[in-house]
Amino acid sequence: MKGHSFILNQHSVISYPTGNIKMKRNAIFLSSYLKEVTGKDYRIKSGGKSGDIVLCTGWSSSKAGSYRISVTEKRIMIK
Repeated sequence: MKGHSFILNQHSVISYPTGNIKMKRNAIFLSSYLKEVTGKDYRIKSGGKSGDIVLCTGWSSSKAGSYRISVTEKRIMIK
């Protein structure tokens, strides 16, 4: 594995596309799960790709329920 790792901290923000109720629900679920395993609260906001952990739409696959994760030292993007 090349490069640096993404580091989750108490300032990390989970974002989802504005107006997308299903992705908001996913962001709330992810935030709750992370709180359970880390003991920290994570802020959730709408607004596309401006968070540290970004939930996106737009991934298409022939396999139902599949998703794509991209990780850089600055961001995790889940499509």
